[in-house]
Amino acid sequence: MLGVVAIALFGPVFFSGSTEIVGRPFMMPTPGHPLGLDGYGRDVLTRLMNGGFTILLLVTATTALVYAVGAPVGLFTALHSRALSASALWLFDCLLAFPPLLLVLLLAASTAGGVTAAVIAVAASQVPWVTRLVRAAASEVATSGYVDAARLRGESTWSIMWRELLPNIRATMLADLGLRITVSILLITSASFLGVGLRPPTADWGLMAAENRNGLALQPWAVLAPAAMIALLTVGVNLMFDAWPRTSGRRYGAELPENDA
Repeated sequence: MLGVVAIALFGPVFFSGSTEIVGRPFMMPTPGHPLGLDGYGRDVLTRLMNGGFTILLLVTATTALVYAVGAPVGLFTALHSRALSASALWLFDCLLAFPPLLLVLLLAASTAGGVTAAVIAVAASQVPWVTRLVRAAASEVATSGYVDAARLRGESTWSIMWRELLPNIRATMLADLGLRITVSILLITSASFLGVGLRPPTADWGLMAAENRNGLALQPWAVLAPAAMIALLTVGVNLMFDAWPRTSGRRYGAELPENDA
């Protein structure tokens, strides 16, 4: 995963000219062009090295937007009555009825597509899940004694949310972070592939696969290379965040005294 991230971050620094036409369309790999050329005669390797940065940028923006909206709503509803929570979450319940990709396509297509529309659409498809998760985790903490003590001291709802609830559900949110990043990667690349995200001639892995799919039989690397990078990034994120809780658990567990009983 670190290799894919390094390519995405530093590829544009060492490889430029991703939109330059250097030969005939769908030319097979040669020593000068190890992955061949795409359907417009552009070097696939150069575009591959430039195509990951936009994904990382959009995924970061999307994930930050998801938690910036979902976490406060989840914390707020956990502190108030069930009736108020239900009325505040009815819109999110409606969004949960739509498959994420369908919701992204509907929202992005209704605004003529584009990067901003894709980010908002992907975030909107995930906010309900984060809100529900944060609310469920914070509801257990909201009944604890130190939260009652904070209320008796006259602390504001905002203070209780960020000083009492959030620190105690941080582990749950971190465990969910890997899933949010993975879903964002898949939805953003899918949006670009389907034409409602990034637009040509931008170098983007999802867009590269869409542009060259008609020449798969002629020059498969133009499609397989970006698809492989998306797969490696997705699998790498899953493995990293899956191993993180176990590694942390061993580290913290080693600090605990042994039970002789």
